[in-house]
Amino acid sequence: MALGAAHEPVHFYPNLLGVLIGETYLLLPYAVLVIEAGLEQIDPELALAARGLGASPWLAFRRVTLPLSLPAVRVAAQLTLVWSLGMLLGPLLLGGPEQITLGVEVQRLTFEKVNWPRGAAAAVLMLVTLATYLTLLAWPLQRFHTEVRS
Repeated sequence: MALGAAHEPVHFYPNLLGVLIGETYLLLPYAVLVIEAGLEQIDPELALAARGLGASPWLAFRRVTLPLSLPAVRVAAQLTLVWSLGMLLGPLLLGGPEQITLGVEVQRLTFEKVNWPRGAAAAVLMLVTLATYLTLLAWPLQRFHTEVRS
């Protein structure tokens, strides 16, 4: 409020903004650790060689470090997607009853409304969506590894 960004206090509970901030706060450290582990595997001499050949720091990052770190970014995206689809407690506690995520909807359909067929259908939909996304993420990476080997 002192900076003029808001005229009244912003409430983070119970609304979607609170859910998004809470889930990001929970999942971001895992993604950062995976990406950091991937960056450690990149030889620092490659970026220095690009700099020695006349590339600017930004160009060396864009042409050397970023493409080599994409597998770690993909793994971090897969990991956070899997965990975020299964989130149940965070949206229930931070979002209130009107904030519905797919994991919360599966729980509500099966246990609160005792509609097992619809809950099972929602769970299968979640699994099919997850499998499709993971397959689409893994396909370019697999193609890249086969091109490198040949």
